[in-house]
Amino acid sequence: MTKKRNYKGIFNLIEDRYACAVLDDMREMVKSHNYSNLSHAVEELQSYCSRMEDGLWEARNASEDAYNKLKQDKPDIKAAKKALEKRWKKLKKSK
Repeated sequence: MTKKRNYKGIFNLIEDRYACAVLDDMREMVKSHNYSNLSHAVEELQSYCSRMEDGLWEARNASEDAYNKLKQDKPDIKAAKKALEKRWKKLKKSK
């Protein structure tokens, strides 16, 4: 929890603040024609969007890494499957 000054100059305790909340504040600034804190709001929004974009890239890279690992393990899995099928056939014949 952080102590943060909102656009009206009042300190609030903010746990989570989303980009949509910043956009709502920007809309309020436009309605009231008070653009004094607009540059701060733009910087805050850019910060949130950059973090979101970084998170998306990390997720994409992690999924690609997992896919590549599975692709490399595929021949091993196929060989293990064949070995198990042979073993199963032997067990069936011995009964």
